[in-house]
Amino acid sequence: PVPSGPVVTLDAMAPSAPEVLELLEFSSCFESSNLRYALYSVEDAAYDLILDNDVHTRGHTQWFYFAVRKGRPGQTVRLRIINMSKAKSLYRVGMRPLVWSEARAAEEAAAAATAGGPALGEWTRHWRGAASRLWQPAGSRVRYHRTPPRSEMRGFSGEGYTLAFDLTFGPGHRSSSHGSVAGDVVFIAMCNPFTYSNLRENLRAIARDPVTGPLCKYRCLCGTLGDLRCDLLEISNWSVSKTHKKSVVVSARVHPGETNASWIVHGL
Repeated sequence: PVPSGPVVTLDAMAPSAPEVLELLEFSSCFESSNLRYALYSVEDAAYDLILDNDVHTRGHTQWFYFAVRKGRPGQTVRLRIINMSKAKSLYRVGMRPLVWSEARAAEEAAAAATAGGPALGEWTRHWRGAASRLWQPAGSRVRYHRTPPRSEMRGFSGEGYTLAFDLTFGPGHRSSSHGSVAGDVVFIAMCNPFTYSNLRENLRAIARDPVTGPLCKYRCLCGTLGDLRCDLLEISNWSVSKTHKKSVVVSARVHPGETNASWIVHGL
């Protein structure tokens, strides 16, 4: 379950009590998420979202990852991330945000359980959700443009760019106890998340594997600026002297938004 997050209203015309109850709830209380807060604009019925800056930068924002709930089935909402930092973006040439639906994931899991088949191993269970087809491009009327000056009243000052798109909620999922249809919880990200936990689990699994383990040495290279362990994985035939071998260094993921690079190295 996703912890609830408050939605703050900042407009001259305050919404009525019933309208407040219908507002979406946003959350970033999970690994790799970075939504600072969300503001509802009454005048154009849209949500303005402010991201946390990348750690140890002076305002760089490209990666985004957050969750939304309380959307009604079939409801379409306008979301605007108003403090993106890059002037150029693939969102201008057809790219769309990725969305993970909890309701769809539950349906897929139920269908897989009904179909039977062999039990999933530890490795398959861990990675099945992270890089599956459940992460789907979503959103319509995607626009990427310079953020207008009026956004300063929403707690954001300085130059920046806005990623805006319409999100339509799916049919939700049916409650087994009451038979009612509950709203979906969707996770929205720039691209497939690859978390620090994913990385550590991947390295531990390689080291434990009876086939790959003997070929690998897994150790701490250094600490990061965020006080996290940065690991080095060495792969070789250790029976052959280093003097007879060349070394190839593979590195990826310098910035938070480069999860696709992490996936490439994971596949390698």
